[in-house]
Amino acid sequence: MRTLTLMVMATLLSLPALADDGRVYNRHDESITARQLADAVAAEKAVEKAGVAPESQAAAAIRINMGQSPDKADAPNDNAFTSEGELLTHKQAAKRFAAIEMMARAGIDPDSERAAQIRAAAQGKAETADGEPVNEQTVEEMAKEAAVQEAMIYTGTEAGSPNETLIRMGADSMMDKIKSWWD
Repeated sequence: MRTLTLMVMATLLSLPALADDGRVYNRHDESITARQLADAVAAEKAVEKAGVAPESQAAAAIRINMGQSPDKADAPNDNAFTSEGELLTHKQAAKRFAAIEMMARAGIDPDSERAAQIRAAAQGKAETADGEPVNEQTVEEMAKEAAVQEAMIYTGTEAGSPNETLIRMGADSMMDKIKSWWD
């Protein structure tokens, strides 16, 4: 029996791992946007402020009142996960949203070398998975976009709103200030 168990484990370990697709998922294994995560974070803050138990009917009512669907309001939904189910911090999720946003705005093919550079920069790596060095400008753009996405998550700002414009202006100003320190 022990030999069979070892053979099964060896076979499972030799299977190729599923590649993480770079998106962010909720606890229901649904791909989500930064806005959806921000809404869930806001709903959980409201539940906490109300002082009710997170799994209670009152908490579910608060979540539903804040726009979550009734079938998902039974438990907190403010966590973010990878496609493989690994828990992400909100900062890590913001970096993923930033990479997705950068690629979408520029019309970059997700399978291109440029996309690989953006994903590597989002993870704070100096090289892509293929060993190519990450362009310095890509790192700067990624840092700025990650800051924007993180601010949007924490403030609940809608994409395309005047508040997003203000956040982007602030990020541009801060990046210029940081660059001036090294000039």
